[in-house]
Amino acid sequence: MLGLSLRIETLILTIAAITLAAALAFEGAMWHLDHVPYDRMMRAKADMASSEIVVVAIDQRSLQEIGSWPWSRRTHAELIERLTDAGASVIGLNIIFAESSRIDPDGDLRLAEAMRQNGHVILPASFDQSEDRGQVVEILPEPRLAKAAAGFGHVDVVPDQDGIVRSHFLKAGLGSPAWQSLPLAMLQHAKPEHGPEVSGENGHLDSASPYAWTRNHRILFGFAEPGSHNEISYVDALRGKLPEETFRGRFVLVGVTAKGLGADFITPLMSETGPMSGVGYNAHVLDSLLQDHIIRPLGSIWIAIVSAAATLIPLLLYPSLSSRWTLPVAAAAMIGVLLSSLLLLQFFSLWLRPAVPIVMIAGSYPLWSWINLRHSLRYQRSLRAAHERALVTLHSVDDAVLTTDASGAVQDLNSSATRLTGHTIETARGQAIECVLTIVDEHSRCPTTLPKPGALRPQTITRLPEPAVLVHRDGQEAHVRATAAPINDAQGATLGMVLAIADVTETRRLTEQMSYLATHDPLTGLPNRVLLEDRLRHAIDRAKRENTFLGVLFVDLDQFKTVNDGLGHSAGDALLKLVGQRLKDVLREADTVARFGGDEFVIILENITEMPSINTILKKLQAQFDRSFRIEAHELQVSCSIGVVVFPRDGDNVESILKNADTAMYRAKQLGRANAQIYTPGMEGAARDQLMWSQRLQKAIRNNELVLYYQPQVDVTDGRVKGVEALVRWNHPELGLLMPDAFVPVAESTSLIQALDDWVIREANAQLQQWRQAGLTDLRVAVNLSPRQLAQPNVGRVIANTINGFDLNAPYIELEITERTIMHDLERTIANLRELKSIGVTFAIDDFGTGYSSLSHLTSLPVDRLKIDRSFIRSVPDDAQNTAIASAIIAMGKSLGLSVVAEGVETPAQVDFLRAKGCNEAQGYLICHPMPTSVVTPMLHAATPLLPRSVQ
Repeated sequence: MLGLSLRIETLILTIAAITLAAALAFEGAMWHLDHVPYDRMMRAKADMASSEIVVVAIDQRSLQEIGSWPWSRRTHAELIERLTDAGASVIGLNIIFAESSRIDPDGDLRLAEAMRQNGHVILPASFDQSEDRGQVVEILPEPRLAKAAAGFGHVDVVPDQDGIVRSHFLKAGLGSPAWQSLPLAMLQHAKPEHGPEVSGENGHLDSASPYAWTRNHRILFGFAEPGSHNEISYVDALRGKLPEETFRGRFVLVGVTAKGLGADFITPLMSETGPMSGVGYNAHVLDSLLQDHIIRPLGSIWIAIVSAAATLIPLLLYPSLSSRWTLPVAAAAMIGVLLSSLLLLQFFSLWLRPAVPIVMIAGSYPLWSWINLRHSLRYQRSLRAAHERALVTLHSVDDAVLTTDASGAVQDLNSSATRLTGHTIETARGQAIECVLTIVDEHSRCPTTLPKPGALRPQTITRLPEPAVLVHRDGQEAHVRATAAPINDAQGATLGMVLAIADVTETRRLTEQMSYLATHDPLTGLPNRVLLEDRLRHAIDRAKRENTFLGVLFVDLDQFKTVNDGLGHSAGDALLKLVGQRLKDVLREADTVARFGGDEFVIILENITEMPSINTILKKLQAQFDRSFRIEAHELQVSCSIGVVVFPRDGDNVESILKNADTAMYRAKQLGRANAQIYTPGMEGAARDQLMWSQRLQKAIRNNELVLYYQPQVDVTDGRVKGVEALVRWNHPELGLLMPDAFVPVAESTSLIQALDDWVIREANAQLQQWRQAGLTDLRVAVNLSPRQLAQPNVGRVIANTINGFDLNAPYIELEITERTIMHDLERTIANLRELKSIGVTFAIDDFGTGYSSLSHLTSLPVDRLKIDRSFIRSVPDDAQNTAIASAIIAMGKSLGLSVVAEGVETPAQVDFLRAKGCNEAQGYLICHPMPTSVVTPMLHAATPLLPRSVQ
């Protein structure tokens, strides 16, 4: 808590210091401290002035020889003419000619003419503020002179708060900073390559009023060494006493230097030069611009950032330093800020004001020291309470803790140690630690040597060997983890030892349980895929060493999804448990059965003599699946498909063996399920073909490549059509018209059978709607329903929605389901059939006689029609057995009030037999082959009897 409190107070101090630093930086409250190092640096940084600048000074001697000020403007005209002849590059007159001369008006004309002839004269612009109203007036040259000038430049000089001139505004003007300064105007007139404008510190507007003098683009400028400017007396320049080379190609500044005639300014060079005249000030600015000695001040945002950083860094370092180092760090930080500021000024001409960060660092040190002192006092008080708490803690921790003296004799132990060892403080105190603690190795049962206090390394925790068992006084054992650490005084001498012993018995049990769950299936208790692959890897290694065979069986339950969908996942889980147990029952002790995932199991058979041994196991497995599985109140007949591989013939590693076994299993499913297939190399191609056909069929459904053919079902008595059966065909773009046998098995082995069923039902309903609208109102359309579609829990709602979407009467839609489909899950089938029956759909049992339904089951089914399988009709009336079966089915149907339809009718004799036995309807090639809609529709409209006359 003390550390947290210290960190919180340090954080508060840091935030407050950074906030104060930023505020001081933006307010500029310490400008007077910032100027001290700046002025000293300016005096040290002064360089020689540029030889390109010449100052023509209106000095005291010029006043004495020419006369009192102001002079006639003819005088200035003569000077300009002299400078013109000498070839001066540009002339800056730091003299205000605001009004026409009253004494010599013609002098203005001459001055204007001289300026015009020269073409390089820059005149000053300034301002004046009325004392009575405070109004600012812009002062520009007299119009004739202004027209003759090459440009204008303001001569505004703004001292800092202490009256010292350090900066210069490159632009100023009334209402907006429209005028360049006189030095900048001269430079850009003479040397346009310097660019249209030299930028400085932006946003420094004194006022936004259109009637106020405003300034912008503030810079700091360097000062030349005193006396290094080429300063010439006005009278000498006027009278031509100097050679023309003095002025040729030079920047000439003309202004007053005599005391009392113009303003004087204090600069950082005051001690060497005294006050500086206005023309001298402009000469220094021009020199800085010309030699690129401009000093750019960093704005308040940068000052705030640097101030915050300079304040933050020491505060972050203080907590990690000892108290004797905090003051040197603070001093180093202050010196670093000052040196950084001076180095930026010296080498990069950037001015970073150092006062705020230095003051903030100086102020943060005593405040931090005070906070640290308070916490040190608190810490001392907490140490006194720590010992008392340590004793309480010793007796409250869950781990067993024993303390000894330097010789290893027990001094104290807590309640957990009493529980683990059986010793109390009275029986243990003073005894050697070996007499109280008995720790042995779990495997060898050899006693563990306990460490001696003097042998332990200071400030080091020593872990005792594991796995370890602690033996109680009464013989009980507990798995433990023990550590030992020395107790040392301030000088490092050993005072004793602490042994901490954790009872990990429960942790050990949980770890073993977690390890088991990581390698076993939680539902069946069988090894999972991880353990299977590990065991298979070891089995392969053993088979290689012993030169034996290894068999792997990949077992997949058939139609397991139907169980989940029909009875729920709890029933599916129960079935998986029973299957797993039955698989274990038929295997040897050395074999492995694992749940691979879902309804898939893998069996590893070791030490086999190839196929004979495997065939024996397969027969035992088949026998297990021949028996039904009882799940709750249901008796389920479940089959499985098995893929078989043999090592090393069918693979030499885990991945290839499992892959090939899976391939063989899928081959078994393709061949009708409920069988086993031994892997052969060609099976990969079959699997690829299966995948290709599946993908192509899916595309065919999507692209409407499927088409329905219709085969009439006629009344045996009069030969008229009662209904048609919808039979799907595939218009393959490359292979032509494909029969259902070519693609329906592919759909049944995948989830595509449901999509195929949906398409057939939807298309048949659409066609029935068209026929009814065309007047065929009594026609019945039969559609085959697959087992998977019938097993869907929402099959009634789906089919009802389809029928309602076409505005049809449900009794004219007949769904055909096979006898095997009904008996697969009788209870679920009856429930779904009744749901469909409630919406008016009729049902026919297809392929009747080939399944194993009983009469009691048949009476409970809501069916309307029986369809005798073609296998019984094919040999009627010649085959006595099939004739008897067909007769029995017809009789049973009549007795139950069901209509009977005979499939596969191909001869007139078969028709005579069916009529004689009272069969209701017939369907087969004798009557009509399945036909597309374009052929069967005219036939239906013709209403012509379809049975041959010879049998009517």
